[in-house]
Amino acid sequence: MKKGIIVLLIAVLVAGFAFAGKFTGSAAIEFEVDLNAQEWGFANITKGKYSFNFELDTTKVAIGEEHQTDVWAELAAEATAFVKLSNGALGTNVVVDPKYTAKITVANIHVGDITFGILNAGTAVNFASSYYDDDDDGDPDFDTVQGGSKLVAGFTVSYKDWFGGFGAEGSWATDPATYKVFAHVATPDFKFAEDAVSVKAGVYAFVTDKDTTNKTYFGGAAKADYTSDKFDAGAAADLQYGVAAEKFLYEASAYADLKFVENWPISINVYATPGALTGIAAYAGDYAESLKLDAKVSTSGSVDFNEDTKLGIGAYVEARDA
Repeated sequence: MKKGIIVLLIAVLVAGFAFAGKFTGSAAIEFEVDLNAQEWGFANITKGKYSFNFELDTTKVAIGEEHQTDVWAELAAEATAFVKLSNGALGTNVVVDPKYTAKITVANIHVGDITFGILNAGTAVNFASSYYDDDDDGDPDFDTVQGGSKLVAGFTVSYKDWFGGFGAEGSWATDPATYKVFAHVATPDFKFAEDAVSVKAGVYAFVTDKDTTNKTYFGGAAKADYTSDKFDAGAAADLQYGVAAEKFLYEASAYADLKFVENWPISINVYATPGALTGIAAYAGDYAESLKLDAKVSTSGSVDFNEDTKLGIGAYVEARDA
């Protein structure tokens, strides 16, 4: 064996066992003004360290009692570790190279029904791309109108399924001064018609100076879903207006899952966006503003031969750039 890599995922419990170890960490948000650097803005601070050994620990994790106060903190982290084994020159010993990473993934402060997230300013609504899957991995081919994620440092706020975020930073070291402000809010899922219909929407804004890499834009997204015994359906649209470009960007998608045949649903997906946004060579020159339209029909199910043997079958037909 010349080289081998063993990947160990550090989890709280894995098949009744846990890796013995200890995680320590902290998270905070600050609003800072640096007079020397002539900068201002929010700063998200996270620190974490995971120490471990490879002895198996059979101690089960106890479930703590519910918090007894209206103000409490929530901190979660994940860690991964791997050991790389490799041979040195001929006749030398095997080199063992253990490494690990650890990061804080959740840092919230709860005040009654309000939750403040202090890791970043959060991500704005973005629905249309999730309604169209180019294959079975669940990932869309394109996501041309993105609401924005971690554009600037900041915080999030949620209250009874309402969710929003705010972040800001800037500098007066240059003339004119530079600044970035990001804000977003999203509604909860509104239910209608005995919960058969669900509607959700959100808006966002990213405002900055006339810098060449980050243009000011405003946007929003909305989606609606319908569920019944015979079929599910939904539609989503994302819209964004770029101030510098003076142009609207959009993408839209829709789906329908037909359940008329038991255990053999048929899915229909449609996706549309301006061709110029996709980066495909075919959409250039006179065709730059043409509509890119994709459609897909798919089905999947299984055939049972007996209690222990099943055959899974899946197929789809797709039209790209129709």
